[in-house]
Amino acid sequence: MASLIALLTGIAVAAIGVSCHPQCLDFLPPFTPSTGLSYCSQYAHFTCCSSSDDARIRSNVWALNASIAAAADPPRCREIMKELSCARCSPYASHIYNAELTGTATTIAGLCQPYCLQAVSACGMSLIQNIAGYGNTTFANTSQLCQKLEPLDNDYCVPAVRNFTQRLAQMPSSSPGPVGRLNCLCVKEVLTGLRNPILAVNAGDGSHRLFVGEQLGVVRVLFPNGTVADEPFVDIQDLVVTSSNEGDERGLLGMAFHPNFTSNGYVFFHLNVYINGYLYNRIIRYNVEANDTNTVDRSTGKTILEVHQPYGNHNGGEIFFGYEDGYLYVFLGDGGSAGDPLNSGLDRSTLLGSVLRLDINTNSSVPYAIPESNPFAGANAMPGVRQEIFAYGMRNPWRCSQDMGDRARNDSGRGRIFCGDVGQSRIEEIDLIESGQNYGWRAYEGTQCYRSDQCAVETSTRFPIWEYPHSVGKSVTGGYMYRGCLSPNLAGLYIYGDFVSGRVFSLEEVSNQFLWNNTELCFGGSTTCNNGLTDLSSARNILSFGQDESGEVYILATNFASTTNNQGKLFWLVDPSRRGDPTKCFDRFGSPVGATEIPAHFTNGGTVDGDLSTGSPSSADRHGETPLAVMMVVLSALLPTVYQVLLD
Repeated sequence: MASLIALLTGIAVAAIGVSCHPQCLDFLPPFTPSTGLSYCSQYAHFTCCSSSDDARIRSNVWALNASIAAAADPPRCREIMKELSCARCSPYASHIYNAELTGTATTIAGLCQPYCLQAVSACGMSLIQNIAGYGNTTFANTSQLCQKLEPLDNDYCVPAVRNFTQRLAQMPSSSPGPVGRLNCLCVKEVLTGLRNPILAVNAGDGSHRLFVGEQLGVVRVLFPNGTVADEPFVDIQDLVVTSSNEGDERGLLGMAFHPNFTSNGYVFFHLNVYINGYLYNRIIRYNVEANDTNTVDRSTGKTILEVHQPYGNHNGGEIFFGYEDGYLYVFLGDGGSAGDPLNSGLDRSTLLGSVLRLDINTNSSVPYAIPESNPFAGANAMPGVRQEIFAYGMRNPWRCSQDMGDRARNDSGRGRIFCGDVGQSRIEEIDLIESGQNYGWRAYEGTQCYRSDQCAVETSTRFPIWEYPHSVGKSVTGGYMYRGCLSPNLAGLYIYGDFVSGRVFSLEEVSNQFLWNNTELCFGGSTTCNNGLTDLSSARNILSFGQDESGEVYILATNFASTTNNQGKLFWLVDPSRRGDPTKCFDRFGSPVGATEIPAHFTNGGTVDGDLSTGSPSSADRHGETPLAVMMVVLSALLPTVYQVLLD
């Protein structure tokens, strides 16, 4: 008896909302279980239970054998006990248990009045009272008890709620890949109090830390449990050139961890600096502290590259290491001003307006080497052409990323490079960056001719995979290909946005046709995004995107783009209509995603001004070494109904 009550026990929540969409007791969306449900099979298509939950529910019902055998109608009573126990697997569990309206789940599923009367008749009033948690309460009659057990919204009483579930079962099969694209999305505020946040980078070391960088030169460490390190990962405000002016494009612009970070501790930064009064883009390498991988050792700085910036804008700034080749990719704008007055985009004698590829695994006397496979190096070297160039013809590549690859399809797409290139006066574009390609600027702005004298001679231009006019948005912010597990409807979508309009879009490749379909993503209101989820209305200027080790996508945004405004936020992109099986979502290191990322992001949230609810982690946690069992105990306390099964 105690085990059944424990199984059905309620949970408290921090926020309350009203909705009629599918939602589990943890306020996360239902999912399709990787392994089918054999006991609560009526919920096998779309559910809130894993196969482990299903097995435990069966055991708990069988534990009631003695009570059921003594009932007036044992066969019917057993059916009812199964129906009530399996209700927590319903896609509408939060409604059935009143959690959606009250913030706390009831002990027993809400019963339709006639069904409750049948349950009392078949099982006896004592058994129903006990499993409902009213064993010591006196009721005048059966009707009074059944009134108490009705849900607040009778549309969701058992068994009438089956009508909703049957409708869901008639939906298309939720096989891997995009399903239900038209559903509106939500976001979860993960971190607030940020000043122009433009970086959300993972170390790729299995620690599940997210490194959140502000434009003025401060990077914070966000741990898997949702807390932020007391001290910054790095503070290089003394080096970084920026200002408090709205829209200043200078600052800390990029960050990347060496592929062998776990052994060499190398981390790289792309920033603007002054040298003798002139503005430069600088790539600098630091080591982390020998005994603390959450802190950079400023004394270890080594400059890798410096490029003079003739103007203060169009600095580019992205850097990352190629998944497949291990080389450092550097993205530079055309040097600034309007219309590329120096023709830097098409001039291969300068590094400006280009994507560079560098081999930084050299001896200490040489900052970098030229990979022999670079398109203008080795046998393809040409007089006056910089061999560092991987691709050119860029105006202002703002936020570029690599595709992590589709793990369900042998990492298909892994290593593809996507870039948002900010336009001049008419067109914003998304480019797929490939070796040796010319992306057209300043001859072309997107597919539109910008300089007629140059369009005639630039016949090898690689046009964007997508573009949009300034009636849609005026400053593209490149994003990431979604490769996470928690929102399967987003699988294979490249998520990007626009800084000015605040709109978010997705690009989906049309198989084998080299075409892309673009869709604007909608964000739900309070009836869809509730209980800790929200929309982007509090921060509409989309500064950047990020991605964690599990492939989940983040949005960094603010309501006023200034380095002195602390209203910037880090959001986690969430599909409220469907999630992946939380017991089967694994990162590339084989760790369950649900053991780290889900609870932290859905329950904590924090600020960077010391106003965190849980404080800084212990030294073991800070170094990504917290034993999984310890972490699971913490998370079990946060979300008992969903994660208890992982501890069994």
